[in-house]
Amino acid sequence: MDKNFSIEGKHTTHSGGKGEYLHDWYSYLEGFSSSFVSGILDSYAPHAEIVLEPFAGVGTTPVYCSLHGLKTYYCEINPVLRKITSAKNTVISLSKTDKEKYLERLESLILSLISNVEKSKPSETLLVNYHNVFGKSVFFEKDTLNKVLKFRTYIDDLIEIDSLLAISVEVAVLSCLVKCSLLKRSGDVRFKTPKELTKGIPDLYDSVIKQLKLMAKDCIICPQSIAEMSLLGINAKETLDLESVNADIVITSPPYLNGTNYFRNTKLELWFINELFDKSSLRSFRDQVVTSGINDVTKAKGNDTLPITEELYKELSENSYDSRIPMMMTAYFYEMQLVFKGLQHHTKADGIICIDIGDSVYAGVHIPTHKILTQIGCDLGWHLVEEVLLRSRRSKGGKELGQYLLVFSNGINEDT
Repeated sequence: MDKNFSIEGKHTTHSGGKGEYLHDWYSYLEGFSSSFVSGILDSYAPHAEIVLEPFAGVGTTPVYCSLHGLKTYYCEINPVLRKITSAKNTVISLSKTDKEKYLERLESLILSLISNVEKSKPSETLLVNYHNVFGKSVFFEKDTLNKVLKFRTYIDDLIEIDSLLAISVEVAVLSCLVKCSLLKRSGDVRFKTPKELTKGIPDLYDSVIKQLKLMAKDCIICPQSIAEMSLLGINAKETLDLESVNADIVITSPPYLNGTNYFRNTKLELWFINELFDKSSLRSFRDQVVTSGINDVTKAKGNDTLPITEELYKELSENSYDSRIPMMMTAYFYEMQLVFKGLQHHTKADGIICIDIGDSVYAGVHIPTHKILTQIGCDLGWHLVEEVLLRSRRSKGGKELGQYLLVFSNGINEDT
């Protein structure tokens, strides 16, 4: 096993894969590039046959592995990201003949897209959900919102005729929703500033067509998959009772304990695919995820404290500006222990578990996430093979932080 893993920092972020086929189908800031996956496999498991990715995001790990002959199992709780990963899987699974037929149909669709969408009626259901979920908030200019509602109807009608084209258009719209709205994806999603608005908002029709052409180009140059990628389960915290997949290696990046509201950042996309119906809909998703943001905290979360986090809990309680912060921290590590138990169950004895994670700071209190996760893993019987500093980071307050790759060997497997 090569223990000298190193990679250019940009490949540990989504920007590192920019320009690669399939990578730009949806901009996912929390992702990493296929070069990161390739580097880990080459360094730690060059003979792997089965890979597990419990936090798949937009599918970088399973897609790369599928194209290179490694069977992959994955989990992803966000239905938007599952839909995008599924679309990628469908396209890379096409035979040469089926791909050619698909591209012909897609080219024809692009030529008539605007006129056909314009003929569609705005979705009344989606509009009702918009008001029920977002209240008086205005996220689109009036004309853009009307186009979004028409796209929903157009896609729903197209599903009955050509499901592959329908999912292609849907993914293209999902990719364009935020940039064609009054919002901006910059870390967390926020409203565009007046200065940013002066630059103009891209037209939704033009943007979707551009995205579809990019997707068509990617489809042409992308090879066909040679191994299966399968959804193991939706929630990485709930895999312990599933039959073990006996993975040779786990490659993943769990949520960082950084306060990011991962579901709120995809609220427009979730609404568009009819996953949000009222103001409580986002809450139901946050209740399921690994607690990593203040808004994830509920009365039912943060009550179970691991011994390793007790002192940190006291320190945060004394210094935090919000009482939910120490609860968020304890819930995060308690739930990550559940995830780790699932990974142990699904990984072969002496299999490799690679975790990409960063530390954080709250109220001046440093939370050494990588060190605590290392201890949790070791308490389960894992052996730390290597801790690699991938890149240096800084908190909003200027504190020095890091992004790390934790590499473990699974010392215990209950099935062996």
